[in-house]
Amino acid sequence: MSNLISLIIPVFNAEKYLSECIDSVLAQTYKNYEVIIVNDGSTDKSEDIINCYGKKDKRIHAYHKLNGGVSSARNYGINVASGDYICFIDADDIIESIYLETLYLGLQGKCDSSVGGFKYINVPKEKEIIVVPQNNEIKNLNNSILDFLDYEKPDWQRYMVNRLFKMSVINNHQIRFREDIFYKEDGLFLINYLCASNGLVGYTNKVIYYYRQNPDSALGSVNRKFNKRLLTNIDAHLLIINAIKEKHLPKTTIEKARTHAFLSCAWISDILKETNSQNLYYSIILEIKSFRILGPTRYLKWKTALFAKLFK
Repeated sequence: MSNLISLIIPVFNAEKYLSECIDSVLAQTYKNYEVIIVNDGSTDKSEDIINCYGKKDKRIHAYHKLNGGVSSARNYGINVASGDYICFIDADDIIESIYLETLYLGLQGKCDSSVGGFKYINVPKEKEIIVVPQNNEIKNLNNSILDFLDYEKPDWQRYMVNRLFKMSVINNHQIRFREDIFYKEDGLFLINYLCASNGLVGYTNKVIYYYRQNPDSALGSVNRKFNKRLLTNIDAHLLIINAIKEKHLPKTTIEKARTHAFLSCAWISDILKETNSQNLYYSIILEIKSFRILGPTRYLKWKTALFAKLFK
């Protein structure tokens, strides 16, 4: 018999799209799976929808908890999962019927994880981008992390909802989502997992995931205003850099991680400039984080270059 896969869906006020999401999950061609739905304190009709599906299909296991955020809900799901493998789906998205089958075959009997393509939905027609790996192949740890760090390539390489993970790697290394990090917590989880695994990732060039662009989501509102939780994005970057260092990957890979961490600092700084309240306090915190990312020498060079521009 094929391995049991645990499919985790964190839910918070997702009544609008939840049924469509669950229906797509129940239509899988790969049959040996369980569905763990974690209701994270929803105040809409999500709980009723989840309970209704739970009564209809024994593969669905419904859990209800106080609101703790998406990382808390995903961790809850990991803790109760029974599968040999695990994957995560957002409650407002849809998966292809071949989602689990494709990811499972993508392991090719040797990889600790696999990744497939996706398509953006709920966007203007001209932005309905289909994004898939170029080839069916296996990549090593360094190349997979370089894909993650390559911001010139499409986002599918930084998402985790289009991936399959091995439960033994997660549990043996106690990999969980950081509940004190609110932005890029999924990227941190992914990097921690890749570094703890055998490093082999199976790539498949099939579209298996439909990602709904929701302007009301946390990410959808990031660019509108500053909030202090946004600074945890930099904390995630720092932890990612440390994880890469510990694997003794090439210096070029580490430098690429530093560059993107610093670019995130600059991005948050631009948002902060448009915020009137407590501007100075958070600017100082951001400056300290920039120093930690760059180190003394790079930081001094950066500041020197800035001052030189001012006095030109």
